[in-house]
Amino acid sequence: MKTAAQDIKDFFIPLGQGDVYFVHTQQDVWLVLSPLANAMLLAKGDAVQQLDSLLRNDNNRYVSPQLATAAKALSRITPAGDRIARISAPKDLQKLSILPTQACNLSCSYCYAAGGRSAERLGWEKLSGALDYFIDAGRLKSRYLTISFIGGGEPMLEWELVKKGIEYAGKRAGEQGFRVDITLITNGTVMNDEMAGFLKMHRVLPNISFDILEDVQQKQRGHYEKVMATLDCLIRSGHEPSVNATITPENVERMDQMADRMFRRFPAVKSMIFEPVVDPEIFATAQDLRGFYAKFTREIFRVRQMAREKGCIIECRILNNIGEILDRGCPPKLTLTPRGDLTICYCVSSPLEKSFQKRVYGWADDQGNLSFDMEKFSEICSENVYSFNKCEHCFAKWYCAGGCMCPNDLYDEARLEVLCDFTRELVAQELTGRVQRRHFRDKGEDILQIFSSEEDEISPVYPVG
Repeated sequence: MKTAAQDIKDFFIPLGQGDVYFVHTQQDVWLVLSPLANAMLLAKGDAVQQLDSLLRNDNNRYVSPQLATAAKALSRITPAGDRIARISAPKDLQKLSILPTQACNLSCSYCYAAGGRSAERLGWEKLSGALDYFIDAGRLKSRYLTISFIGGGEPMLEWELVKKGIEYAGKRAGEQGFRVDITLITNGTVMNDEMAGFLKMHRVLPNISFDILEDVQQKQRGHYEKVMATLDCLIRSGHEPSVNATITPENVERMDQMADRMFRRFPAVKSMIFEPVVDPEIFATAQDLRGFYAKFTREIFRVRQMAREKGCIIECRILNNIGEILDRGCPPKLTLTPRGDLTICYCVSSPLEKSFQKRVYGWADDQGNLSFDMEKFSEICSENVYSFNKCEHCFAKWYCAGGCMCPNDLYDEARLEVLCDFTRELVAQELTGRVQRRHFRDKGEDILQIFSSEEDEISPVYPVG
């Protein structure tokens, strides 16, 4: 075990049922993070060594009150098992994804579902049976559920089925005493005022997949003008739609242009997701992927600062997870495919996809009855943060939680190692920025500027989330 004085490398201190991590961020500045205590700070110089010794109980006679307070906060650990809602069976699930069809009217260059295209469409009996099971007061104690109509294919190509499903879910939620939040994820090419009005009346949040810049949209997805018209239509109907843009080598260094375009053209859009593409065909080598992630990391923090100044939010999956304690990269879902299969994630929805057999754990029959392979469900859910040796002492483990199944299934070990490095860099930069922003909010001063003029310094302790 190395300490700050022995070598300038990251290290950790095991404390009971949690760890405290020292992460070297820049020059002589360290991020000190205790995820299970929801506590973090920045430290420099001998303050790092003193805090290290104090946490190890090596010597606590001559430390400052500030260091003693910090050590106490970092040590106040709540075990992960007490903070994570345990999902042991489908009856515990609170998220339902519904794929109405495998058909799509676009041919996106990076589509994860392109290999599963077919004429399959979801029947009403299977959909209503899944909704009856999911929205059932006798199934679980929580009264909060989420439902997403999503692709696979393009859900709006089955508008009448989607409409009927939304109405039925709302009616059943009222009868069973649930709050149900419904999201519609669409490519934005099929929309009119009547549809937008219906979605507004039923409080459905539209999420539009859109690459924003005309040349990029036309090259990777197409139908730029149709999507622009859809956003106008939704905003005219009183929506605040969110936008989900896939970041590829085509636009990774143009995220500032993308954000500026949205700020100017659609000021009503306050939430965007800029998610890095997952596609082994795009990156010929692990080094190509590393170069892409370096550009993404540099640009995402710049564009998020732009968004904050405009009162908007730009997120990606990993950054959105920071502050929570997770044991799986993505929460288990009840995902209903057009064929009636039940899978753990909407990214795997067709027997034509190579990961399908690994991820399917049940089915809905033509009468709407749901059946589950409980052994398979348990096997899938056990693939989590505890499954990977590389996660054991990683400071980002509770936010990454073993990673998303999609890249885990698609990338080889070399690319997954690059993904781990990328995740750690994102987490370290985000948490360092959070300490800076909170210190400026509370004290009116830039903590890193203070560090640049002081040999030994420690910031106050701040919550992670």
